[in-house]
Amino acid sequence: MIKRLTSIEKFGIYNDFKWNRNNNLQDFNDKNIIYGWNYSGKTTLSRIFECLKLKKILSDFPDAKLSIKTETSEITESNIDSYSRRVFVFNKDYIDFNLSFNDTKFGEPIAFDVGDNTNIRKELEIIEWKLENLARKKLNHNPIINDFEEFDKSKFTNISKSIRLQVFNNTENFDKASFKTILKIIKDEKIAKEKIILDKAKIQELNLSSKSTDDLDYLEINKTKFQYQKFYDKTIELLEQQPKQDVVIEILNNNNQLHNWVEEGLTYEENNENCSFCGNKITKERIELLNNFFSNESQKLRTEIESLKREISEENKLLQNLFHKYSKNDIQKNLVAEYNSSYQELQNTLKSYSKSLTDLKLSLDDKLAGNIFNKLQYTKKKFNIISLYRRIIAVNTIIEKHNHFKENFIQERNKSRTELKEHLVSQFLIDEKYFDKIALCNKSKNWLTVYNKLEEKLKNEKSSKENSLKTITKGKDILNDFIQKFLNRNDIKIDVTDDDKFVLLRNNKQAKFLSEGEKTAIAFSYFLVQFESLG
Repeated sequence: MIKRLTSIEKFGIYNDFKWNRNNNLQDFNDKNIIYGWNYSGKTTLSRIFECLKLKKILSDFPDAKLSIKTETSEITESNIDSYSRRVFVFNKDYIDFNLSFNDTKFGEPIAFDVGDNTNIRKELEIIEWKLENLARKKLNHNPIINDFEEFDKSKFTNISKSIRLQVFNNTENFDKASFKTILKIIKDEKIAKEKIILDKAKIQELNLSSKSTDDLDYLEINKTKFQYQKFYDKTIELLEQQPKQDVVIEILNNNNQLHNWVEEGLTYEENNENCSFCGNKITKERIELLNNFFSNESQKLRTEIESLKREISEENKLLQNLFHKYSKNDIQKNLVAEYNSSYQELQNTLKSYSKSLTDLKLSLDDKLAGNIFNKLQYTKKKFNIISLYRRIIAVNTIIEKHNHFKENFIQERNKSRTELKEHLVSQFLIDEKYFDKIALCNKSKNWLTVYNKLEEKLKNEKSSKENSLKTITKGKDILNDFIQKFLNRNDIKIDVTDDDKFVLLRNNKQAKFLSEGEKTAIAFSYFLVQFESLG
């Protein structure tokens, strides 16, 4: 039992209290009455006993020092937590803490909570606020999720139709499921950007290849070899020759046409006595002179030049129809544009080659026309035969692509289709900011999962506290019994509303005003109910 409050320091009005300072205070008995004027320290004194109840110094008095004597020990602020006896305190703090009234308009009936319901009601209000706040937060995430779900609802279907038309020309199926299959490959934005084709010509080639059909023939590869280097070297050699002038007939040296005419006529008239053209007699001396002329070194040179000219002419003639021009109906559609461009470049180079061959012939003609004994220089630019072979290789490469495509038609077309589909899907995903939206959507879904779990927890907590409200209000009969005993009146009692609040009834009518005594009676009755519950 507590015997005395030996000393109290810095505890409200008790700044420096000593129990026996004047040797006129008796120790406490089993029952004690302490009385005094308002604001004389009665409530503050009760708060000291509240410290014993809580086994700690109240937070409003952080610097307080206490010394309380019991029958067996001395309790101070430093060992108060070891005090083993149970203490119950009924004071104004208890009333304020355990009695809570609704805010009502003047003259309206008053509803109130007592005891734990006071805190439970506040806790329920906080839970309701949290639930409303969660609902608002969930609403903020729904548009993000709905925006992303539009991909699956309609956008995937629409783009799939577009891809089916562009890649397959509507001849084969490509639907939302097909799109999602490619989506499994294009897992992130980095892969999507790698799949996008920036070269428009390449996209056009894939478009044509994807729609191609296997109804074309194999095309021939041109493997022609040209003799320009041989012609060029031989021309230089013949132009630089200077034959001996053994037998010279000036007019024949200077007139190549006349030379050729005489040379051909000599074989015809050699055994005739008279000229078939003019009828004059042909002497043996003339025949011998001509034979000597056409058998000397200059004649041999002429013969070589004429032979070379014929070879050059044959090669030049060969160029006219050497490369067949394939039409757009002969070659794979995706190769037509490239083929036409390369073929045109080849034709331009062939024209240059033909001109170079003609230049060789003209230089040989100059040698024959009065310059058979003169050394000549070739003054034209040498043709780059390598450039011609490069053009031929370029055309042949395209033809080889065509033939390879035909030989591996299904595989090659599928390869083109795959590349084009992945490009189109990736371009769509980037344009629609798919990866940003799925990240936001997943984030929102994660938050919704958190919110839903928290919401479930709060609802369970709310249900538990509502049940606690009902448990407390079920004790109204015991509470009524104490109130009536305390007030010594039977016309006063409490009832329970539908929302588990108490109301005070006077003569079975709800009270609109409660006196301070009625409020104290209700609070003290609840205090006694607590004792009743403890047995």
